[in-house]
This record gives sequence, structure tokens and C-alpha cells, in this order.
Amino acid sequence: ATTTTATTTTATTTTATAATATATTDNIAKDQHEEASNLIQIGAELYEIFSGRDPYKFEADDDDDAFDGAVVTSTGTDDHHPTKKRGKKTPEKKMYTPLGELGFPPALCGIVSGLLDCEVANNGRDNRYSSSREVAEDLRLLVAEPRRFIFRPPTGDLDLSPSTLYGREEEISEMLGAYDRATNRRSRGNELVLISGRSGTGKSSLFETMRRRFVRRGADVVSGKFDELRRLHPFSAIVSAFNDYYGLIARDERRKEGVKDAVKSTIGSGGGGGGGFMATLIPSIRKIIDVEDDEPPLRIAGGAALHRLMYFFRVLLRVTCRRDRPMVMFLDDLQWADEMSLRMLLCLVTDMEIHGLLVVGSYRDNEVGDGHPLSLHLLDEIRDDSRRSGSVVSVTSIRLGNLDMKHANALVSGALRTVPGTARRLAEAALRKTGGNPLFLFQFLVSLRDEGLLRFSLASGRWEWDIIGILEKDISNDVAELMTAKLLGLAPEVREALSMAAALGAQSQRALLEIIGRAEDGMLTAAAAAAAISGRLDVAAAEGLVIKADSVYRFSHDQIQRASYMLIPESDRAAFHLGLGRTLWKASLPEELDDHIFVVVDQLHRGSGLIVDREEKRDVAALSLKASKRASCMSSFLPASVYLKSGISMLAEEDWERDRDLCFDLFNSCAETEYILGDFDGMSEHLEEVFRRAEDYREKLRPWFTLVQATGAQGNALDAIKTATNVLATLSNSILDLGEPFPEDAGKGAWKQDFAITQRLVSTKTEHELFNLKKANDGVMQEAMKFLNLLIQYAYTEKQEYLPLVASKMVRLSLLHGVCRESACGFACYGIVLCGPLGDPAQGYRYGKLAIQLLERYQANDFLAQIYACTHGIINSWIEPLQASLPLLKDAVGAGLATGDTVYGSIAAVLYQARALCSGQPLAPLLEESELYMKQMIEHKQHFTCMRHRSARQAILNLMGRSRDPTEISEDEMLAEENLYCVEEDDKTKGYAFFKKNVIFYRLWLCYLFGYYERALEYANKIREAARRESSLFPTLCNHTFYSGLAAIALARQNGKDMYASDIDETIKLMRKWVILSPWNCEHKLELMVAEQAYLEGDNSRAARAFEDAISVAGKHRFLHEQALALERSGIFYLECGDHNVATEYFKRAHRCYTEWGAISKASDIQVRYL
Repeated sequence: ATTTTATTTTATTTTATAATATATTDNIAKDQHEEASNLIQIGAELYEIFSGRDPYKFEADDDDDAFDGAVVTSTGTDDHHPTKKRGKKTPEKKMYTPLGELGFPPALCGIVSGLLDCEVANNGRDNRYSSSREVAEDLRLLVAEPRRFIFRPPTGDLDLSPSTLYGREEEISEMLGAYDRATNRRSRGNELVLISGRSGTGKSSLFETMRRRFVRRGADVVSGKFDELRRLHPFSAIVSAFNDYYGLIARDERRKEGVKDAVKSTIGSGGGGGGGFMATLIPSIRKIIDVEDDEPPLRIAGGAALHRLMYFFRVLLRVTCRRDRPMVMFLDDLQWADEMSLRMLLCLVTDMEIHGLLVVGSYRDNEVGDGHPLSLHLLDEIRDDSRRSGSVVSVTSIRLGNLDMKHANALVSGALRTVPGTARRLAEAALRKTGGNPLFLFQFLVSLRDEGLLRFSLASGRWEWDIIGILEKDISNDVAELMTAKLLGLAPEVREALSMAAALGAQSQRALLEIIGRAEDGMLTAAAAAAAISGRLDVAAAEGLVIKADSVYRFSHDQIQRASYMLIPESDRAAFHLGLGRTLWKASLPEELDDHIFVVVDQLHRGSGLIVDREEKRDVAALSLKASKRASCMSSFLPASVYLKSGISMLAEEDWERDRDLCFDLFNSCAETEYILGDFDGMSEHLEEVFRRAEDYREKLRPWFTLVQATGAQGNALDAIKTATNVLATLSNSILDLGEPFPEDAGKGAWKQDFAITQRLVSTKTEHELFNLKKANDGVMQEAMKFLNLLIQYAYTEKQEYLPLVASKMVRLSLLHGVCRESACGFACYGIVLCGPLGDPAQGYRYGKLAIQLLERYQANDFLAQIYACTHGIINSWIEPLQASLPLLKDAVGAGLATGDTVYGSIAAVLYQARALCSGQPLAPLLEESELYMKQMIEHKQHFTCMRHRSARQAILNLMGRSRDPTEISEDEMLAEENLYCVEEDDKTKGYAFFKKNVIFYRLWLCYLFGYYERALEYANKIREAARRESSLFPTLCNHTFYSGLAAIALARQNGKDMYASDIDETIKLMRKWVILSPWNCEHKLELMVAEQAYLEGDNSRAARAFEDAISVAGKHRFLHEQALALERSGIFYLECGDHNVATEYFKRAHRCYTEWGAISKASDIQVRYL
């Protein structure tokens, strides 16, 4: 009974549910019927409005044959026309004359016909409207864009412009915002926009759309594209963009004249400067300045070449890019960018002296992960750079996805030049097949047209399509495969030309095609190898597959390039590349081979496994070496390394006998490149092979030099010194007389005997004879000079006792064997030794002058930073006014950057800042320069030099009132900023000792200035011996003596003279000695010390005169800060003597001087204490 009841209940429920569903379906059908009836009546009313007659009411004399329109299903009772009350009556099946036959625009006809042809049932018709809202939207579109829909009727061509965007309004707004920030004068930094998305989502199209907007706003817009098949081409995209940029400037005569002098002064015009070097990379620079090609280029290699290249790119933008004339640079396909290009891009966007730069980059996010170079060398570095050096780069990230239905419909209707409502069913089908990828959508429509499923009707002037056939069409999920099918429909010779172009890369220069065309026996068919290759590509251009711009053919999209490349069977690709490489190699003229060396070598390497001829392998190895040298000159060391390793793979055992020089050159160059890249294991492997093969010391010199550099670069400066001295000992035993070898301990004057021999030899030469010493022609001697000059750098930080020996040997070699470029460095170092340890600044000054003369004689500009740092930064300070060295030290900083000598460029920056601070230069602009120099040091990884720089910078900040305690300089904070906590307190690293000494010196100075005399003297005693050891650094030694003497006098006045008498007498004695050498720098210091001593001894009248002399001389010699100090000390003197009015006047004057200097904290100290 229970079971029967349950069954009955279930049946009842089921019956009720079915009845409810039937009623609901009936209601839906009724609603659909009413909506369709309404739409048909709207169509009839629109038809009558435009044509002036009822679509279903015919005149008696009408010819029925004239009505060939669509048939409309009607359920109404009115046989003639619909009533005005919608939904009540509809016409039965009738014929109407299409509006197109009455001369109306096709877009309007499509809307009206779509309404009149509406049916209730979904029977597969594709142009049915589903609601009146859709009709209203299309009508509004006609009103809003009459030019597009009414006055430009569709033709037989699909309107598939890649620059037309759909659904990217938000992204456009973000890019305009980035542009506005880049050009805003209040902006602190540059802008970087990164557009990501999968292939075909319209990343490049988004920028091309923005290009016109940027140009209208006054920007210079340029672009470059990284190429998967040309990833070894150094800086390809950036160089291309810069070449276009300076081409734009050159075409504007007024602007060209405006920047000509600035460009010339920035990079020079001769081969020895940067003009010739940059003109090789960026030919359009020659249209702005005249470049002299006959001057010898600088001898710069390794990391210095990279630093130099980055410097020139940056300074070029600094003088040409402005916020009122910004540069917008688009770099496409960053996922294929090489590491060096990304580092270059980082340098450009983080350079705070470049104003008005917007960089837009695009990449495929599905190919870029956390370990990708784009993440490691750009995005992560931007964040780190902002944290370390305070640069401000605004990064805008834009991700493009596939189109939704609304925007896919907009794309399809736009391609057909019709309103969206009439193309909705086609768009739905296309979206279903392609997923909404814009490129896939474009190519899908083209394939439908080619297959006849989408066709243009001449009769109606509209596109028609077979929706059933489209829905049943099989389609690949890969757009490249879809493109391949399209390419197979082209003529064979066009396909071959496209395959060849694809093998060359994303773009092909016409010059390359001409070389192939004139080859007698190309690897292609006669048609493709003939001069008509360009004609074949023109056919492809007409199909929209490639774009022809000036002398370059460029694939419309990399997926089209990929499809063209896939036409070459995989098994044949190596032979294809090899044949193409051989054709270019053999048919090129020498200058053409130089221009296209990377393309030729790339092609040969891709097919090198098929080369069997021993002679050809050797020739390919030589060509690889040539390409590597060209890449190294452009600072692109990773491609250079690849070329070299490929060249080495071409060698066989017999080549070491037949072409020994080639083998050594390849292995040595590869080791040098690996050292620069930090691949020390690979470097060691190649150096071991060279050492194993070397038969005498001459063949070992080059790898020894690389080994010394690499050892020093890995932080093992002492090992580098040991290796270098061993090499020099070998040379001394073999051919050169270098005197006594370097002793293990040269600290207790062991160098003096060797130095005395050199001094006796030098004393036999007059000034004229020294300057006109013969030029060295001994190759071994010149190699020895290179090792000795390398030793200067390591000895300066790790083993200073070696410096006199190094200088002595360099000068002696120059006197005995003739001078070379490194001789200038030797004489400069010799002058430093004379100024410091030997205490003969006058003679040191003489040899510093000789060093500069030799620098100019040999145009050795790659040593300019080193020699200027030694002479103007160290030697000349003993004799000349400190202020005289400042512009020359700034030149040294610039020269170091321009030549890639970032070591001595950074040292020059430290010397400049210290001398500027010690000579009373205004603090605010000095701080700005300090920030810039610090950023450069961080970029070039000059960490220990940067530590010394930070100590002076912190002293400036303290004086300007930007610290809690004006006397405190925190070592820990600066070490944390430099990430150098790894340095232990035992001072094993001399670079840290330099840093610590600098910190203590500035503490001494600041403590004295703010009246903490006991602490000042404690700090002075801590570094007394260090200051004497560094006696060559006159400003440090002089100021240490000056402030320690003043502190001793101040404490003697408090605690009695006996305890401090020796310190006072010694410091004043030294200052009197230095006044004779350098009155400009020391006279006012001596007068102030004399005044303080006289006051201490109770001789007030003498003290008053000396105070006044100190004030006067300090002002006359432009030592503003020490004029302020003399005024303050005079005020204290008069205050303690009881003359308050006079004291107040001195304090007021001191306050004004401190304020003018920019020392806000010290001016406030005066205000609080005395005013």
C-alpha cells in the first residue's frame, strides 16, 4: 500500500511538472513570436520612412518580376501591410523591393532587410535581430559614424586594418596617462609601459594605434623589433629605433641645427672619440654631424666597451630628448631580447638626466617566467635600482586578452563595413572557432573569403555568408597552421621567396635580396635567386602577408613568419640555411660582408653540421672570429661568445699546425669574452688549452693578462698581484731588465733602492728630452707595461707599498726602451710617489705635467680618467688652487664613462667631491652631483669607491641639516646601503680601510665645527698614521693637520697647554711648510691657526690681526666655508674678550657665510649659540 501511494504521488508530481514546463515553453514561444512581429513591423515602418511607400503594397501596373527580395513569414490577417498597432497584425508572405535597389546605402539596407526577414523559429538564418535594443544600437551607430557606414559602402575587400582596435579603450587610456606623466615637468623619472599577452592579441596593433596620437602630441615615435632568428644580433631593436630617431631629427633642418653642436660635443666627431664609433652603429648620426673616419679608434675592450656604449646612448638622449619634444620608443617581442639589450634599456629608463622618455615594450607573457632575462635584467633591476639609488621609473603593466562577443562582433562587422547587428551570427561562429584571438579572427575571415563561405554580392552591395557551412568547417587551433594552408595556395616562387625571407628573420633588407639575386648559383630555384625576388615579395605584400617599407620587407606578424618558415621541411632546414649563408658569403662584396656579417655567420652556423670540407670549416671559423670582434666592439659579449664557440667547433687538430694564429685568437678571445660575462669556469677551460698549446712566453702573455684581470674581478686582488708579478719576473728573466723582482714585503723601504736607480736615470734627461723620448717598438716591453699598469689599480687598494716599485719600473722601461701609451700612466704614478712618500711635490708636479703631455701626444683618451685622477686629483693639489682641479676632474668622470673606464671614472668622482667639499663649493648643487655619481658607481658595481663617496655625501647631508646628529656618520647604515656587511672588522680588505678612514676624517671635521673638541682630537689621533701613509693625498693630509691642530688649541685653552703643545707645534710647522708650496690653499689656514695660537698665548692684538687676515685671505681665495669658520672663531675671540657688539657682528657674518655655503645645520648652530 505504501509503495502504491508513493508511485501515485510521483506520477502526479511528474505530470504537474510537465504541464508547468509546457506552459512555460508556450509562453516563451509566444514572447518570441510577439518580439519577432514587433521587429518585422519596425522594419516595415523604417522601409516606409526611407522609401516613402509600404513594402507590401504594390501598384496595379507593377511588374511582379521586379520583386526578388526575401520572403517574410506572416501570421497576421492584413494581406497588404502591417497595422500601426504593433503586435496585433503582421503581413502574410509577401515580396518587397530591397532598399538597395532604390539606391540606399548597404548598411541601412542590411538593418531594414534584417528586420523584414526576421522569423520566429531559429531556422539557421544568420541576420536575425533578437530585440529592439539591438536595432536601436545599430541605428545610433549609423548616425554617429556616417562616413564609415553611409558614405563608404563595402567593396569586395575585407577591411582588416591591423591598426583598428576593438575593446581596448581602457588600455589606450593607460598609455595616454603614461605619456602625460613622461612629459610632465613635475615628473621625476621616465616611464616604462609593458604590454603583455599571447601571440595575436594585438600588442603591436595597440601601439600602432597610439603612434598617431603620440605624433599629434608632438612626440618622436620610433620602434624596433627583436627577432627570434636574430637573437645574436647585438642591440638590434634598440639600434634600429635610435637610427630612426636621429633620422627624424635630421629631416627637420631647424631641429637638426639646434642639436648639432650638443651631439658633437657629447660624442665627438673623430674616430678616437665616440662619433665614429656611434656612427657605425647608428648611421643616421652622420646626417647630423660630420664624422671623421680616418682617426684611429680607441683601444677599448671588455667590460669597458660595454660601459662606454651605454654611456653614449644615454648622453645622446640627454641632449636630444626633452619633455616638450619627447621620444616614444616601442620595442616589440621583448621575450627574445638579449641580456645586453635589456641592460641598455634599464640604463635608459633609469637615467634621471634623460627627460621626456616613454619606452613601450611588448612581450608574450606565456613565454616569460620568473627566471626569464626580461624579469631578471629589467623588472627586478628596476625595483633594485629604485631602492639603491633613488631613481624613479613608473612601470605601467597592460595585459591584453582575447576579445569577448561584443568586441569580436565589432571586429567582424568592421571588416565587412556593416553594422554589428547584421553580422552577429557570423561573429558568434567566428568567436567559437577562434576563441576571440584578434589575429586568428582576421585570418579566419580571410580563409572564409578564400573558400567562398564569405562572399561579396555585387547585386546587394553587401557581404553574404553560409552560416551552416561555417559552423561545419574544420579549423586548426593554431593560427600558424591556418596561415600555412593559405600560403600553400600561393604561387611556388612566392612561397620560396617567403620561406627565404622567413629564414633571414622578421625583416629582410632589400640589399640582402639583391646580393642573393645576383648570385650565379643560388641555393633556391632560378626564379627565387634572380633579381625578381623583390617582385615575389611584392605579391605577398599585396596579400597582406608582408609590409614593404622603404628598403625593407617586414612580415605583418611573427605568426606569418613562422608559417612561412614551416614551409621548409624540418629535415631540409639546416641545408637551407647553409645554402643561404654560402650564397650571401660568396656573392657579397667586402663592404657588404662587413655590413651583413651577423646575418651571414648566423646562416652558416645553422647549417654548419653539414660542412665537411676542411678548408671551408677553417674559413667559417675565421669568419666567426670576425663576427665576434664586431659584436665585442658593440659590447654584445654573449653573441660574441656564441660566435667564438661555434668557430672553435670548426677547428681540428691539424689546424693548430696550419693556422696557429687563428686557433690562438679564437681561444684567447673566447676566454676574454667569458671573463667579461662572468663565466670563469668556461674561461679557465679555454685558458688551460692555450697554456697547454703555448710554446713560449710570447704565446702566454695574452692569456696571462686575462687571468690577472679575472682573478682581480673575482675579489682576489692579492692573487692577481702575485700572478702579475710572476709574469713580470718571467719577462725580466727572458728579455727585459726590470730590475729587482717584487719582494714579498716592500713595506719598510725595500722599494727605495729600485726607485733610486730610476731617479738617477731620470736626472740625466732634460724636460725636452723626456717629452721627445723615442716611441717604443718592442712588443714585449709594451706587454710588460700593460701588466704594470694593471698592477697600479690592485696595489692602490691592496698593497700600496708596491706603488713606488710599479712607478719606478714603468718609468725606467720608458727611458730605456721608448715610450708607449701606458708610459703616461707610469709617469703620473711616479709623480704621486714623489709628492707623497718622497716628500718632493715640486718634482712630482713636473712629472704629472709630463704624463699629461704624453697623454696628448698619443691621444690615449682611454687613459684620460686615470691620468687626470692622478694629476689633477692628487699631484696638482700640492701646488695649484684646489678649485682649479674641479672642472678637470669632472672631465675625468665623463671621460671614464665615455671610454668605459668606470674604475678611474669613479675614483675621479670621489676626488672631485672631496675637493669640492674641501674648497667650500655650494652644498646643494654638490649634493645633486653626489647623487648622480653615486648612482653611476652603483650601476658599474664600484662598491668600495662608492663607500668612500657615501662618507662625503653623508657629511654634506649633515651640514645641510638632513640628519638627526650633525656630527655622526654611521658606518653601519652606509654598509647596509652597499650590502657590504660581508667585510670584517679586521680590515683584511683595504678598500674598507679607506672607507673607515674617510668616515673618521669627516667625523673629526664635523665634531670640530660643532664644538666637540675632545671627540675631534680622538678621531684625529685614530687616523694620524693613516693620513701620513696617504701623504700623497694633500687635501686629506692638509685638512687633517688643520682641524686636529685647531682642536688641540681649543682643548689647550680649556685644559692647559702642556698636554697639547707638541701637537700644536707640529701642525703649525707643517702648515708653514705647505704655505710655501701652495699659498692659495694653505695661507688662510695658517693665519687662523696662528690667530688661535696667539690667543692661547695671550697675544690678543696679534690674534686680532691674524683673525682678520684669515678672514680676508679665505674670502679672496674663495674658501667660503673656512671664511665662515674664521668669522665664527673671531666672534668667539671677541666674545671671550668681552666685546659683545663686535662679536655679534662677526657671528652675523659667519651665519651669512654658512647659509650661503648651504650649511643650514651650522648656521642654525650659530643662531642658537650666539645670536
